[in-house]
Amino acid sequence: MEHEEFEKEIIRQMKESERKREELLNQIIPVKLVIALEGFRSERDRIVITEGLEINRAKPEMREEFFKRAKSLDLEIYNSESCEFFLTYHYQEQRRHAGTGESSERIFLISIFFAVCLDVFIKIDKAQSFISFRGEFESLGIRRIHYRSMKYERNVQFDDGHFERLKRFWPLFTKQFNEMPHYALVARRYHYSLSRLQWEDEIIDLTIALEALLMIEQTKNIGSKIAKRLSKLLWATYDRGKITEVAIECYELRNKVVHGEVVNEKYDKIRSLIEMISICVKQALQLYLTKYHMLPASEFIKQVDSIPRKKN
Repeated sequence: MEHEEFEKEIIRQMKESERKREELLNQIIPVKLVIALEGFRSERDRIVITEGLEINRAKPEMREEFFKRAKSLDLEIYNSESCEFFLTYHYQEQRRHAGTGESSERIFLISIFFAVCLDVFIKIDKAQSFISFRGEFESLGIRRIHYRSMKYERNVQFDDGHFERLKRFWPLFTKQFNEMPHYALVARRYHYSLSRLQWEDEIIDLTIALEALLMIEQTKNIGSKIAKRLSKLLWATYDRGKITEVAIECYELRNKVVHGEVVNEKYDKIRSLIEMISICVKQALQLYLTKYHMLPASEFIKQVDSIPRKKN
């Protein structure tokens, strides 16, 4: 074989090898995440939320093995006794993405889902990822998300009402979160607010969430506009005057923080405002899912503005 022909053959083989590699990486394969639900308690041993998503009571040896791996993540001491249940999440992904940052995004999705759709907070921040290899699932190790709620409860009894909400909200939430960046931004900001150590960061996250949810136009008096729409949206549950007052105070507080003004309000009052506006953001997120599901932002705002004035 002449030198020129030899070089051509080498190039051909390299291209063929690269083609096969790309073909392999593009394969869609089964992936499984076993997500720790720390603080989750239930009388039931197995809860099926939907196909490919279920919660199971774990055997002691499984918990010990999981948390032994988890200790290598950082210096935090994990208590396997606080984790009786794991959520198993089956999905399909390209081989090139399986076990990478995509796994962390899926854990993040589950964490946001629980935070938005339930009235309780449990710790959801790590999982063991597995990919299918020759018909068997092989572990790729522990994955952990950076944003972890600081408000989680350590002993929450889940009942049939919680499970029904999970089943009801899961298809609504995943579709809207994945297909509507506008909604996903608000849900993420709400989730971020739960991980903040300083109230200033918390109020910024929550007001960003409200502004992203309820403002589509450039205008003055943003705080008043947000307050008006929020009170209309939540009128069936909360006193509209009170919601308006809280929203305006929170936005004014946010403005003081971001513009470096002196905040004279007492901490107890600030804390109370943050707790109330946090509940409002969660309620608004849930309403968007159930009553206004998949509406574009402009149509959602149009319907909110059309809600008539009603007295509680």
